[in-house]
Order: sequence, then C-alpha cells, then structure tokens
Amino acid sequence: MKKIQNLKFYKNKLPQNLTAYIYKTKEGGFWTKIKELPHCYSQAENFLELIEMINDAIFTYFDIPVKFRKKIGYYVPERILKKVKPEDEIKRKEWERCLQDLMRKAKVTEKREVLAIV
Repeated sequence: MKKIQNLKFYKNKLPQNLTAYIYKTKEGGFWTKIKELPHCYSQAENFLELIEMINDAIFTYFDIPVKFRKKIGYYVPERILKKVKPEDEIKRKEWERCLQDLMRKAKVTEKREVLAIV
C-alpha cells in the first residue's frame, strides 16, 4: 500500500533553483532542457507558455501530485523575481506581466535562465 505524503514532503523534493537552457525553434516556438534533470525537456509556442510547461515537466519529473502543485509554487526566471518586491506576495498575473515585458524586450534565440521556485 502506497503511503500518502504531505505538502512538506513534496516541497523538500524540489531544488530551490534550476537552470533552463531555452532555444527558439525555426517555426517560432521554444524548447527547453533543464540542466540539472537528465532527460527533462519541454516545448511551447510562446515564452509564457514555456514557463508553464517547464513547471509541468519539473513537477512530473519529481512525481509531484497535481493537488500539491499550486500550493508548492512555480519556478520563475530569477530576473523576473528581482523586479518584484520581496515583501509582496507574488501572484501569477504579476509574473506573467513581467514575462511578457521580457519577451518584448529580448529576442530569444538561445539563452540560459536560472529558475527559482516561489
């Protein structure tokens, strides 16, 4: 019989930071490879969707149940976190806006992003 684990157990399984190598495809979408996790890849049509897909890939890699994923938090690029005040509770819409700003400012061809969980 499988033992039911709690939220703290799953939070402790996840590293605080991960490195995502992000590449732009010829078709205009993106794909990524997580440096620290062998065989952990994802893809998406736009950068915002890619961040969501990266989180899904990481949670799947660590076998985090769906019911705990929102409570654990999200991996977000560190440079986005630096734009948000530490005392503020980071909300999804706020980091989505920061990601959209980042997409407008930078043409992503090939880059490395350090992701931190919040």
